[in-house]
Amino acid sequence: MNRRSILATLLLVLSACTSSVVGPKPDVVLKPPVQCPQSIQEEQWYTLSDECRGPLGLQLAGEAAEADDWEAALEWANLSRAWLDRDLQPEGMFQAAEARYALGETRGVEAELREALKGGISRSHAALAYYYLAESALVRGSARETMSNLFSALRIDSTADWRLSADAMLGSLARSEADLRLDDFTVPPELETWRRFVEADRAYRTGSWDAARIAFQALADDEALARYGLRSIVDARIDELRERATPVADRIGVVLPFTGRAAAAGHFALRGLLVSLNPFTQPNLDLRLADNRGEPQRTQHALREFDQQGAVAVAGPLLGKNAAAAVPLANRLGLPTVVLANAELPALNPFTVRVALTPEEQVDTLLDEAAGKRGFRRFAVLYPDDAYGRTMRDAFWDAVVRRGGQITGVQSYTPGSTDFRASIRALIGADAFTSKEVEERKAKNQPLAHLDFDAVFIPDAARTAGLVVPQLLYYDVRGPLFLGTSAWNHPQLVQLARDYADGSIFVDWYVANAENAVVREFLERYAAVFPGQQPISLSAQAYEAGRILQRTAGTSSRDEARRRLYDARLNGFSGPAQVREDGEIERPLYLLTVINRRIEPFERE
Repeated sequence: MNRRSILATLLLVLSACTSSVVGPKPDVVLKPPVQCPQSIQEEQWYTLSDECRGPLGLQLAGEAAEADDWEAALEWANLSRAWLDRDLQPEGMFQAAEARYALGETRGVEAELREALKGGISRSHAALAYYYLAESALVRGSARETMSNLFSALRIDSTADWRLSADAMLGSLARSEADLRLDDFTVPPELETWRRFVEADRAYRTGSWDAARIAFQALADDEALARYGLRSIVDARIDELRERATPVADRIGVVLPFTGRAAAAGHFALRGLLVSLNPFTQPNLDLRLADNRGEPQRTQHALREFDQQGAVAVAGPLLGKNAAAAVPLANRLGLPTVVLANAELPALNPFTVRVALTPEEQVDTLLDEAAGKRGFRRFAVLYPDDAYGRTMRDAFWDAVVRRGGQITGVQSYTPGSTDFRASIRALIGADAFTSKEVEERKAKNQPLAHLDFDAVFIPDAARTAGLVVPQLLYYDVRGPLFLGTSAWNHPQLVQLARDYADGSIFVDWYVANAENAVVREFLERYAAVFPGQQPISLSAQAYEAGRILQRTAGTSSRDEARRRLYDARLNGFSGPAQVREDGEIERPLYLLTVINRRIEPFERE
């Protein structure tokens, strides 16, 4: 494939510019020494003296390149390099590398071009070398290298005949999904229009609608956009941003499951929000409720509706799969959102904050006690085979290994099960016994298995953990410590497990009988709004989300609302809390246990 074919293929991929684009042409300005002929025919080269063969060979290579005869150009460049003095060696290396690149070779060409630049080559060849490096980087998908090399080429020569194809490459980069951060670059002044588009588009992609609207409007009459194939994009963005609803101060969207399997949890969360935001006494507060029925698609639809309705911020969603669908969209829309899910999620920053505990902070707090204080090194995991169970399993496993411990047993069970016998027997190595043999061994006080773990981690809801724990004890799993997540912090745990849960340890940042002024205030306010009803941990979590959302009061700017969310510092249920740069909340956690069928704070030594 010749040089022009390569460029044509590239430009088809770019599909950016409607102008007629021709490939770059070499511009050789080197002259042979005065004692040598100033030009020769090819057959004369073999009769030349040694001092003339090098520079005149380069001249022949340049003429062949000018005629797009790249095989001849490569041959003459290679022949001449043996006769070049030290100062001209970089020129010979460039000529050979250019010809090889034009012939479709890639191995080693970039390194040779960089070596030629390092050695020093003519101005026009230096610009071409940077251009070829930019073109190669674009094919490899490296946006940063493409920009760096193109900027270098244009600083050397911004009027070369490859400028149109350079503009096409820049247009392709601007339309791509690449994250074009220009902070580390000095953009040539000739690319001012392109730079302004990239910055406007970055504001648009990160949801900074006010900044994007101003930036794109400022580009509306810029004729240079056509050089990069960006005119239609700017016009479309201006129209889209014009149609977007202006955010309304104190308009808050709430997306939760009010119907479906998770409806009860959705209503507990809503009560916590209502207690915190207190719309009954705040006439300016405009709450917009959306029922996602626990479904990701309905969650995304609700966010788009809130966006069009001018909500300044959103609370929810609750379930992990819904939050995983909501976070990227909220960030894309620039819609400040406080999510309640504790599952593994995409990056929260820049517009999303999470009030729920992360898997990592839960397992680290548990292992501070189990591995750090008690010295346990062997752990088992009995988990539901769903997204939450697998996420918690992996987080626990990684944390154990980091601390030098071992996972000596892992077993899953079907989510929603009530009979865990098969999974427990597999975990402890008793699956070889029949049910009858298990009964016989228990009657004779014979052990069912040799337990090789000090603690067993059960990451499931309280209603399931309350069934698992008694069944573990039935199979003589009595020595190991039972460990749970914040999902255990619910009355159902002791209602189902009764005394069998005594001594278990789990983690949360809220406990109803903690000696804490924030907890007392929450309970008093909850009782005043919902008399006769008891809140659960989820209600407290939503209450905390509401306290953070209160910081957006009075502003109709989502950028300002986002700033206030990320600057949030408050006295939380477990102590001082603040939103980190990654959107997670940093706060101390409680270790909890069960004593005489009551969930109590665990007294750490």
